[in-house]
Amino acid sequence: MNRWRLIVAASVVAALAVIALASMPWAQPMAWPSRPVLTGWHSEVPAWRLGAPPPIEGLAAEGVGLLANYLLAIVLVFVLPRRVRRMAESLRPGGRKLARILLIGLACAILAAAVSILAAFSVQMLPVPFLLLGMLFLSALVGVVAIEFELGRELLARAGWYADRPLLALALGTLLIFSLTRLPLLGWLTLVVVWLTGAGTSVVTRFGSGRPWTLRPLVEDTNE
Repeated sequence: MNRWRLIVAASVVAALAVIALASMPWAQPMAWPSRPVLTGWHSEVPAWRLGAPPPIEGLAAEGVGLLANYLLAIVLVFVLPRRVRRMAESLRPGGRKLARILLIGLACAILAAAVSILAAFSVQMLPVPFLLLGMLFLSALVGVVAIEFELGRELLARAGWYADRPLLALALGTLLIFSLTRLPLLGWLTLVVVWLTGAGTSVVTRFGSGRPWTLRPLVEDTNE
């Protein structure tokens, strides 16, 4: 049996386990009191009484969140199929290129934050911060979908299961990325890294157009 099939199967099981464990009351930050809380004859208060949802509700919330992520990714893939593919292809070399894309995304986030802060001092420029943050969010969102698709496609291709099944690849990638963001302590770091990489992917590919960043159109002669 192809070892990559075992890796993919194990990854899916591990991802589902992480999501299930993350939904448990004891995994919720609000369920951790600073000191023991006792009622009656020294019985502990259930975790959901301290602010965390009951186990079933927590699991349902995680499932809804995962489904919402996948449905949104499907919408973007259908609306922007070629752009998502170009972004995904830009990730394939991996290694140093991924690190470069991450740094570009970080630089874009810092630049957007700096411009937003400066624009906030001017009444005329007040809409600019919202516009910049919106553009950064949308570009990063499409980039994240490309990351999810490429991750799933690569794993399925290595396992010999891809066979032109983009939605299956997208489902696998979405599941794995979503589960990584649910890891205790590392979840927020994973989320930031993925979103910055997504933003960098959008910038590197010029929002999936595949065209280079250039000012040449401004200086080219036009015949009207």
